[in-house]
Amino acid sequence: MPRQRKRRPNWPYRFAWLAIVSCVVLYIVGQTLLAGMTYGRRSYGTDWGLCLVTALLDATVAAWFVAVGASIGSFLNVVAYRLPLGRNIGGHSGCPYCNTPIDGTDNVPVLAWIQLRGRCRCCRLPISIQYPLVELAVALVFLWIYVTEFASGGSNLPGGSWGARGNGFLRLTVTPEIALRLGSYLFAISGLIGAALIAVRGKSVPLKLYLWSLVPWVVSTLVLPAVIIVKWRVSGELSLTDARLDAVASLLCGLVAGIALARLVAPIVYPGFDPRLLAQNAVTRGARQWMGALGVAGAIVGWQAVVSLGWCIVLSGCLASLLFRRFRNRVSLGDLTVWVWFGLLLFRANWAALMRFDVLPASWPEVIRQVLGALGVAVVCLLYRILSYRPPLEDAGELLPSVDSSSQTDE
Repeated sequence: MPRQRKRRPNWPYRFAWLAIVSCVVLYIVGQTLLAGMTYGRRSYGTDWGLCLVTALLDATVAAWFVAVGASIGSFLNVVAYRLPLGRNIGGHSGCPYCNTPIDGTDNVPVLAWIQLRGRCRCCRLPISIQYPLVELAVALVFLWIYVTEFASGGSNLPGGSWGARGNGFLRLTVTPEIALRLGSYLFAISGLIGAALIAVRGKSVPLKLYLWSLVPWVVSTLVLPAVIIVKWRVSGELSLTDARLDAVASLLCGLVAGIALARLVAPIVYPGFDPRLLAQNAVTRGARQWMGALGVAGAIVGWQAVVSLGWCIVLSGCLASLLFRRFRNRVSLGDLTVWVWFGLLLFRANWAALMRFDVLPASWPEVIRQVLGALGVAVVCLLYRILSYRPPLEDAGELLPSVDSSSQTDE
């Protein structure tokens, strides 16, 4: 009788589940304590049972956001590979080596890669760790947006109360305005992350990716103009038609302001690019997709916040260039398109606080303050260019295998 081989325990997979359970427990405990401190001053004391139930509900919705984010990250891995090649992003993926279609049980984001020990189930050849890292990163982005914006009822936005954040469902009232605003924002930032995954490999970001990223935001503002966070002008009560026209004007002003700021700093970050943006060389391509990315972000935040957003993006790029300096010869860290999503994430999470922080005197005309702020962004871009410099290459080295995605299924 042949001797059966003893199966080794999959400790990484077990530790992954242990980490997930630990994070959920810590989240529930933290939300319970936070709720108790929030309502502990009532005359009858703290209702810890109610606080626990609320924390469990909050953790359930947070887990849903994480799961959706990880699935979107799985899809973005496919988009980042196929879209620059002009291929269809639909259909199932296969192993990059043996082309075996990926089974549904092996498509669970992050966990499937760990369970298979980073190898194909069929041919047992190694699969890049970039796939689960992207899935995990997008899952954390969705969780961050949930905690800072949705669970706080928009306290991070202009006019919100900073003290209301972090209280989960205790103070949350879900309205169509909040739902549309959040959904379109998640869609847009997912598109910007997809653009970053393409740009970091030195590939050209298709214009249609930016257009599709903006479609939900445009539709939401036309359906419900109150979705616009900051209008392009101060106006009184408007009819529904006038409000929609006002929303379209706000979108266009933000879009134009974002493109204008990107064009201002483009000669610094992308020296030698074609001013007409018609050339197909790597430098002009980078400038073109940088303008598109900042235009999308500008349409979301409005023209008044574009300069502050630009500061967040460039400073994020400077910090990331320092942290990932050893990889600058392998990936395209010098393209600001890579950091637009991260700068937008940081800016929007702290928008209300940044609105209260005035570097220039408030008595100065708004136009002067915006122009001086934009010039300041241009100066910081010089530092970014120095930190992210690498020998000029026409195309960055591929991070992904040259066949197809490994453990992803197109959504």
